[in-house]
Amino acid sequence: MSRCAGRSLLGIVLIALVLDGGASAHESWINKEHRTNAAGEWCCNALDCAIVPEEKIKVTRRGYLLDTGELIPHASAGMSGDSQYWRCRRSDNTTRCFFFPTSSM
Repeated sequence: MSRCAGRSLLGIVLIALVLDGGASAHESWINKEHRTNAAGEWCCNALDCAIVPEEKIKVTRRGYLLDTGELIPHASAGMSGDSQYWRCRRSDNTTRCFFFPTSSM
């Protein structure tokens, strides 16, 4: 394979991976429902929303304590559109939006 053809193939593969990853993040209920936080920020931007495993969250009287040490107050959390916990991050890794499943209420 020529060097130019190899680069083209690599470029196509990378584009496919980015589009596939972006599509799965943006096809979630978060984006479809146009969810925003209390400050009016869109919750879902490119690849920043992800499911948080239940074992990484402790529900307390004050809110949702993540295994990172971050506490999400109950008033700052929204109800999930599925049966999962979700966290949407800003570029500085702070939480933009947090969603809880109805089973955790």
